[in-house]
Amino acid sequence: CVDCYYITRKDTTLLVCGGDDGNIHLYKQGLDNNYEIALSLSGHEDWIRDVQFTQEDNGDILLATCSQDTYIRLWRIAKTTATKDGDIELKLKGNQFSVF
Repeated sequence: CVDCYYITRKDTTLLVCGGDDGNIHLYKQGLDNNYEIALSLSGHEDWIRDVQFTQEDNGDILLATCSQDTYIRLWRIAKTTATKDGDIELKLKGNQFSVF
């Protein structure tokens, strides 16, 4: 499964794909419009059934993933400061949430 998310402030696109190995791969669009791997996320134990992006008001991106292992996982992805050449760096900010 695949989803993409356009970041308007940075004029770039994120692409996420999940497969039968249980891993989620996040790609970012480079300055040459090619995609390069930004993050690989592990945590599911079976194939990925769906992935969806949303963005919070503070700029963090939430990625929801669901798997055949019957779990839904939420991943908070934070943008870091831009590099010298203006490229965007991403990091996994956290993947643990409290339920009230």
